[in-house]
Order: sequence, then structure tokens, then C-alpha cells
Amino acid sequence: PFADGVLSDEIKNSWKETTLFNRLKWATEAAHGVAALHSIKAGGVSPSAIHGDLTINQFFIRDGRLQIGDYNLGLLLRRNTTSEANETCTFVLPNHFSTTASPEEYADLRQTAAIDVWALGS
Repeated sequence: PFADGVLSDEIKNSWKETTLFNRLKWATEAAHGVAALHSIKAGGVSPSAIHGDLTINQFFIRDGRLQIGDYNLGLLLRRNTTSEANETCTFVLPNHFSTTASPEEYADLRQTAAIDVWALGS
């Protein structure tokens, strides 16, 4: 199988029994996963990739470690050629009414990779 479990199921079924160590391990692994995704450098810019739909349902457990999956709203970002700061272009994802959506997503404003960081903390 691709994964041994899904983080949302672990939280729902055994949160009270989950040790503080494992909770912090999951949080750290989730943050490292998002950082790794955002550190992908392509086309001269970083971040050049975003997930766009992070929820606890998107974190799979395999061999005791978290992995990010379900990139159906993921984007590869392009460099903003009109900016001298070597930034990525902003974008607008389709409104998917996620419980972890950023304020920019709800307001249909231009978005950046910061939406993944917002979702991680939600």
C-alpha cells in the first residue's frame, strides 16, 4: 500500500493516547514537508511549487513518518518577469471552501506560497 494510514484518522481515533512526543514529531514533520516543497527551485525562483490544499487529510503515514499527498490543486509557479526582485507570480486557486483556507483564498485575492503556511497552522 501507498500508506499505512492518514493523519486525520490517527487524530480522530487515538488523539488522547498519542504522546506529546508523537504530536510534536508530526508537527515537525509536517513543517519540514512544507519547507521541502517550498524549497524546490525551478526557473530561477524559490518557492516554485505549492500544495494549495493542505489539511490533515493530505498527510499520509508511511513507515511511521508523515508524507504529503494529494497534489490535485498543486501548482508549479512561474517567475514574475516584470519584477526585479526575482519573485514568483501570484495566482488565484479555485475556491474550494477548505477549513484551512487563507483569508486571501476566501476573498479571491492574489495568492502566494504563504497559503500553505497558513494551512499548516490552521
